[in-house]
Amino acid sequence: MSALTMTRGDTAYLDITVTLTNEAATLDGCTLTFTAKREFTDAQSAAVIEKDTSDGITVTGDLTATVKILPADTSGLEADSVVLQYDVQLTDATPDTFTVDSGTLTVNPDVTTAA
Repeated sequence: MSALTMTRGDTAYLDITVTLTNEAATLDGCTLTFTAKREFTDAQSAAVIEKDTSDGITVTGDLTATVKILPADTSGLEADSVVLQYDVQLTDATPDTFTVDSGTLTVNPDVTTAA
């Protein structure tokens, strides 16, 4: 589990290192999905942030990727620290699905554009 931190309304790059539990040695042909919600039990449609390898996640190495959080993804959050629950799931070509990272993403308030 990881504890990530960023500032509301900023661009953030979150580096992910994948430890695979299947036979694959690289992320080739795999889809990564990053989801951040207020509560584990929130519906998928209530996710605060959703990114995948077609929009927002870039594979940077055999087993590494970067999630790009845009200012618009967090600028609407309240001007207080918000703790989101997140996970990263990998779907391979078979298509088996594995959770390869999870934890909390704390979004701290910003001073310059505080609302």
